[in-house]
Amino acid sequence: MRVRSFEELMLLPEEQAVARHFDAVTWQRGRWFLGGYLLAAFVASIVFAATDRDFRLWVALGDLAALGAFFILRKTRPIEEVFRPVVAGLLAVQFLVTALWSTETEPVLIFALLPFPVVLLLLRLRPPEAAFVVAALVAGTAGWGLAHEATAGEAALFGLLVAGPATAAAVGSSRMMRNERREFLERFHRAVSRERERLRLRGELADARKIQLSMLPAGEPRIDWLELSGACLPAAEVGGDYYEYIHLDDDAWALVVADVAGHGVASGLLIAGLRSSLYVLQNELRRPAAVLERLNSMIQATVRVRTFVTVTIAVLERAPGRLRVASAGHPPPLLWRRAERKVIEVGLPAPPLGTRLPVRYEEQTVELAPGDLALLYTDGLVEATDFRMDCYGFDRLERALGRAATAGDAREVRSHLLEDVSHFKGQAIQGDDISLVVARYRPAAG
Repeated sequence: MRVRSFEELMLLPEEQAVARHFDAVTWQRGRWFLGGYLLAAFVASIVFAATDRDFRLWVALGDLAALGAFFILRKTRPIEEVFRPVVAGLLAVQFLVTALWSTETEPVLIFALLPFPVVLLLLRLRPPEAAFVVAALVAGTAGWGLAHEATAGEAALFGLLVAGPATAAAVGSSRMMRNERREFLERFHRAVSRERERLRLRGELADARKIQLSMLPAGEPRIDWLELSGACLPAAEVGGDYYEYIHLDDDAWALVVADVAGHGVASGLLIAGLRSSLYVLQNELRRPAAVLERLNSMIQATVRVRTFVTVTIAVLERAPGRLRVASAGHPPPLLWRRAERKVIEVGLPAPPLGTRLPVRYEEQTVELAPGDLALLYTDGLVEATDFRMDCYGFDRLERALGRAATAGDAREVRSHLLEDVSHFKGQAIQGDDISLVVARYRPAAG
């Protein structure tokens, strides 16, 4: 009989879970008794074989075979299905074996009055099974008396003497079993309710994750003068990061990277509202600072719980090559200059959205040369930690970008940066969402 964990029992129907639970209780409490009889049968077989080969030797060998088969097959499905009836039958057989081994009245009565009632009290047999064991004790005791020249009255007295303790033990065990069953079912129902609630929440989180991932770009747009590649790695089922490519016209694209404080369903809802607002303000994105001011007003007016959102909006224009950046509390974008082979920071610092303080957002404009590469990212990238709790950091990111910028197109640069962070982090748990967008200006490609 395999003892199942409570988590396994919750997967079974209620009645089957109850049966398996009390089967395990019966096994844990009865295995020592049956194991002791297994050892006794083995020793008795040796003793009887060395002395006289009468019927007691065959009784010992038969009992040894029955108990051995039970211990070997107890984990099989047929035995598990009828476990407690089998144990009840073995208990009855052990008393009969004791009676057949004995030639005197005292040992039989002692075994019938002491060990067997105690075992009945400890085991959690059902009433029919307990009644069968009690009947076997009474009938076996009376039959033994008749077989050893006792009168009918004496045999009946032996049976009545055994019936009292055995019946009391069976009744006490039945009452305790009812109480234990009630307590088990209360725990079982609470656990099942918690598990159902957990599965429901898990399903809702999975749906929310699908919806959030569907809000991210499905792939890189094909633009003849601009390469784009992005990635978002949530730290939880629903993350608080967001990035987007927004087409303004054939000569201009807006890149957005945002990060809501924390992660989870609440952050995902705020991201969804932010995305909708950006598309409502799509025609105004050529002035990113003005858009940030309007987003800030929207968050202050609609979100009553204090929360913070960091955002960077970068507008890339084809002719003349130009990058216009406005930031709200977000890590500064990095610009790799191809001609100079160096990395510079772009954008002016400003508070995040949702601070409920008077604030003015400003934008910075820089000229772009063919081959220049811009990186927008969230703080989860630079704050990634290794097992020593050291941060990846801005300096390491700038060095990695300088190496990756000569590697190839925007997708290859993105992959190189993610691999560098992953190698640095190792097996350490990701503590925050990681998002980045890589854009390379290639006007000559057209």
